[in-house]
Amino acid sequence: MQQFASLMEIMEILSDREFMSDLREGIRQADLGQTVSLEVMKLEFNFQYCDGRLFKNMVIIWEGKKLMQ
Repeated sequence: MQQFASLMEIMEILSDREFMSDLREGIRQADLGQTVSLEVMKLEFNFQYCDGRLFKNMVIIWEGKKLMQ
């Protein structure tokens, strides 16, 4: 059942024309070397790196205290 659900999710993603167009453009840009470093993402676009993942406009609250935004 899990494989069917995964397949349906893939089909939904692949049928999204706007997403697929953006994905193709991103791949084209990467092939041309038009990339942005992780440091630029963090500094210029306000992304945070936490637990192996990249987040935008992230707020971390721990024990009721705001740690980072």
